[in-house]
Formats: sequence, C-alpha cells, structure tokens
Amino acid sequence: MALQRDARYPNRYDPATPAQPQGAFKNRTTPTSQDGAYMERDWLNDWSACFSSLLVEADITPNNVVDEVGASQYYDAMSQLREVEPRNNDWNGYFDPAHQAQLPSPAGYPNTTPTPYSAGDEWSLGNYALGGTISVDSDGAIWSLGTEKRYEYTQEQIDLIDVNKVPVFIKAQDGKVFYFKNGDAGVVVSIAGTTLTVTLDAAIFGVTGIDKVWRFFVTDKVGSVVELSTDALASVIYSKLTTTSYKEQLFLSLDTTYTNELGVPFHLWVVLETIGAGSTTRDLLVGGSDFSGFTIGEAGGLMTLTAKIGSGETYRIPSGNVIINRSFRRF
Repeated sequence: MALQRDARYPNRYDPATPAQPQGAFKNRTTPTSQDGAYMERDWLNDWSACFSSLLVEADITPNNVVDEVGASQYYDAMSQLREVEPRNNDWNGYFDPAHQAQLPSPAGYPNTTPTPYSAGDEWSLGNYALGGTISVDSDGAIWSLGTEKRYEYTQEQIDLIDVNKVPVFIKAQDGKVFYFKNGDAGVVVSIAGTTLTVTLDAAIFGVTGIDKVWRFFVTDKVGSVVELSTDALASVIYSKLTTTSYKEQLFLSLDTTYTNELGVPFHLWVVLETIGAGSTTRDLLVGGSDFSGFTIGEAGGLMTLTAKIGSGETYRIPSGNVIINRSFRRF
C-alpha cells in the first residue's frame, strides 16, 4: 500500500512518470495561488510508515532524539538490514582451506586437485557432494557436478518456508557478489519432509563467469552477508561445542558402547584433550569400525573429532590418555 499522489490529489501533483511513479511534487504557480503540492495527513503518514517499518524490521526502538549525521537511527536500521546472518550462521559457507580447517569433514576434505566423491558424501560439515569431483584452494571450491547444503527444521518451521523466496548468496575471491533464487540457472532450492536443501550445480560457474566459489551462504533475506574471520569462526564453533544452548549436550563415558535410538541420523562432535606428555592417538569408533584416528602432538592439545551416526548405529570413544571436554553434540 502506497499513495498514488497525482490520483489522490488531482492537479496538485505532476502526473506520474517512470522517474516519479507516484506523481511529482510541484510548486504553486504564483505566491497567492493554491495549485501546488501541499502537506496532508495521509501522504505524510504514508512516508512515516516507510521509515517506521525500517525501525520495526531492525528491532530498533525510537529514542525520541532528532536524527543527525553520525547519530541516525534510520540510517542504522538501513545499514543493519543490508547485512544478514546466514541460516544457522552458516559456518560451513567459507570455501577456503583457512576457514574449512576449523570444521570437521566426515568424507574427507578436498585436495587442491580434483577429489572424487560419491553422491551424498559430506565433504565438509553440512555440505554434500552430488558426486563427481571437488577441489579447493585459497580461491574457493570448484566441482564437476555440484554441492548442496541441508537444513533441518520442525514441521511448523518448514511449513513457513517458500522455496522461491530463499536467497542464495555466492561470492568470488575477487569480491564479486551474486544473488540467486530457486530456478535460476545452477540453483535448486527444495523441501523434502522437514529438510530444506539448496543445491549448486556446475552451471553456476558459467552463469557467474567465475572459476571458483569462495563463499556460499543461504539467507533469510537479501543483504550483505556478515562474514567471520578464521579466528572468529573458531570462536563461534568453540562456543557451540562448549555450551548447551545450541544443541543438546550428551555426557558419555569412555569405552562405553552407545546406540543411536533416535530413529534419525545425527552428528557427534567430540573434543579430546591430552593429559599426558608426548603424542597420543585417539579413535572414534562407529559401528565397531575405526571411523577416525588422530595424533595430538602435545599435552593439553585439543582435537575435534566428528562422525555421522546412523539410525541404530553404535558408537564408542575408547579409553586412554584423553579427557572428554563436555562437548558431545547431536546435530
């Protein structure tokens, strides 16, 4: 809803044009005539509602102080709305080794040369290959078939999502930014059950003219994505691993076999810390098999292990020269 001023106030505004689609303001023809644009409650409230909407959307309460340069709540609201947080803070949207080194890679992280994956392989936490090959270097990732992200919601949440209104943010290492939506070449957004899946296929490179994807974020609205440095990303991940506010925390005992009885797969995060001198190798056993083994080079060193635990699958942390730093996580 917005007023069409030339129609609402005939002859008091110039007719609408492409440059002034609501009708342009005009001066009176003489100092005593009454044929120019004038102030009127409806169109003033029309404008006021626009600015008020900015404050409401940005969750800013008017402070009853006149705005001025350097201290403008309206400007702050517009600036805030141009920046958006990706869904679930998308720590896995950074396709460069420096950022990805902070994240687990259940299927193994790609090399700088093409690394083969099967369809559904989780090459980085929350990123799944469509098959083919993927390679990554400091300029980003390139794939022969594609990659996708998956987001889990409740049924009530997924019912509110329109796949055609999910913005997809892509950035190249040189700073070029692209926004896409479902149905654009190279982009598919879909819902199956309570899972939202966003897929980029190899066509994205031809459409954008870039060689590699440096950033891939999925947001709730269009805007400049708030990016994190590698240190900031590490801090975010650590806070998610060591607090109970993000996901349910599990307190497990060493050398005890557990079974996933949730009926759905989940990711298990474990932080191990050496307590003795020298190198210590620890394993995470899934389904009785050695899923991942790491060597921690010094006492007090930390190592994050992760595995995807299938429904009905068993998992166990062997006893040894480590402690569990209260950081089991179900995803």
